[in-house]
Amino acid sequence: MSALVDVTNYHVDIHRHLPGFSKIKARLINPLHPTWSLIGVSGLANPGLLVEIRATAAYPDAA
Repeated sequence: MSALVDVTNYHVDIHRHLPGFSKIKARLINPLHPTWSLIGVSGLANPGLLVEIRATAAYPDAA
């Protein structure tokens, strides 16, 4: 998780689910990283899903 540099979340019914999601995020993610975008949507590709998360991680060169 420390290698995350950018995360985008797509939320169905964002106002209802954001408090619980934010609580879990605070427990798992270092508050100094990464950049984070939250987007409210009317639905996702799978009708039963409430959130979709896209994350990008960067690892330093081992050279």
